[in-house]
Amino acid sequence: MDERRKKVKQILVETLQEACDHDIGKTIPDSEKPSDLGLESADGVMVAPSLGTKLGITIPNRLNPLVNDQENRERNIGEIVDFLLTLMPSEERKHVKK
Repeated sequence: MDERRKKVKQILVETLQEACDHDIGKTIPDSEKPSDLGLESADGVMVAPSLGTKLGITIPNRLNPLVNDQENRERNIGEIVDFLLTLMPSEERKHVKK
């Protein structure tokens, strides 16, 4: 896993942890879904602003990072990371904020 993707995943896991009322652990496989961690799709609306701030990106209000609206299904952790990377300007993709 490249460093940029690793950093985005770390920030995602930390942000999801903040949204949970229990410890979700630090090692979460890409195939894990937020619902497996006790989160609901509505939680995506709550974590989006925090993710945007931490990553230095804007997540449009109409997009829920936890849900793939086109396929009407929940994203897994790896897909959420990929989604967040697509929202980063090309230069930001190289240097994720710490």
